[in-house]
Amino acid sequence: MPAQFEVYCPACHKGRLSLSNSTCGNCGFTARVEGGILDLQPQVRGEDYKASSAENLARVYEKHFWFGSRNRIILDVLKRARRLLDVRRLIDLGCGNGYVTAMLEEAGYATLGIDMHIDGLRIAEGIVGGSLICAMLEDVRLVEPVDAVCLLDVIEHLTDDRQALLQAASLVRPGGFVLVTVPALMQLWSRYDVTCGHKRRYGAKTLRDLFVECGFEPLYVSYFFMFSVLPVWLQRRLLHTGKKNAKIAGHGYTRPPHPLFNNIFRLLAAAERLLMSAGIKIPFGTSLIGLARVKYSTFIEEAN
Repeated sequence: MPAQFEVYCPACHKGRLSLSNSTCGNCGFTARVEGGILDLQPQVRGEDYKASSAENLARVYEKHFWFGSRNRIILDVLKRARRLLDVRRLIDLGCGNGYVTAMLEEAGYATLGIDMHIDGLRIAEGIVGGSLICAMLEDVRLVEPVDAVCLLDVIEHLTDDRQALLQAASLVRPGGFVLVTVPALMQLWSRYDVTCGHKRRYGAKTLRDLFVECGFEPLYVSYFFMFSVLPVWLQRRLLHTGKKNAKIAGHGYTRPPHPLFNNIFRLLAAAERLLMSAGIKIPFGTSLIGLARVKYSTFIEEAN
C-alpha cells in the first residue's frame, strides 16, 4: 500500500491535511484534490513551465540515455546514505513528471512528490503510486519529518539556492540527508541554459561550499557524464549559431540523440557509474551530484 504523508494546513499551520482528509479541522481551509494530487495553493502556477514542456519530457524519459543513467547514479548515492542511516521516507522536491519519484518507489522508498506545476503532476499521477502535492516549497510543513529530501536538477532554477536548501532541510529529521543534482561547469553556459530557466551552473567546490554555508556536512560530491563534456561544448558553441539557435536550444533533452550515439552514451555512462561505485570521483562532467547530512535539523512541529 503506498505511503501516505500528512502536511499542516498552509492557512493556520495547525490542522492536518492529506489526500484522504483535505479539509482543515481547525480553520476550515480546504485543499483541492485532483485524483492523487493534493493541491495546497491552486492559485500558484509557475510561469516558466508549460504543459507542452511536461508532455515533451514525458515522451523521452524512457528513450534518452541521460535520464535513466542519472537515475541509476542517484540510487547508488542513496545507498551511501543508507550505510549511515535507515533511509526509507523521501521527498522528491520539484518532482516534475514523477519519473524519478516512480523510480524511487520501485526501489522501495516511500516517496512524496512535491512540485509547484500542476501539469507535470497530472502526468506523474499516472506512474506514481504514492502522494503528490502541488505547492510552493515554503508552504509545505510536514507532520512527520522524512529521512532525506532530493532536489534533482532543481536549485539551478532558483534565485536563492541557499534558502531553498535550508527550507528543504526543515523537512528532514536530525541526521537526515539532502541529495542534489545540478548542471555543472559555467564554461558550458549557453542559450540552452537560458531557455531552460537556469540561473547558474555549478562546480564541485561551489556545491560543497554551498552545503557548508547551509550548515550541512558534505558527504559526497562528484561530477558525472564526463564523456559528454566535449560533445555538449561543441554542440552549444559551434553548431548552435545563426537564426535557428533559439529553436535548437529549446529542444534540450526533449529529443534523444541519434540511436547510435544514444546507445554509446548509455554504455559510457554505465562504465562511469562503475568507477563511481568503486570510490573513484569523476574529475569533471556536465552534471554534479552531492549528498550532505543535515547536522542540525530545523524541523518544526506545529503546535496542536
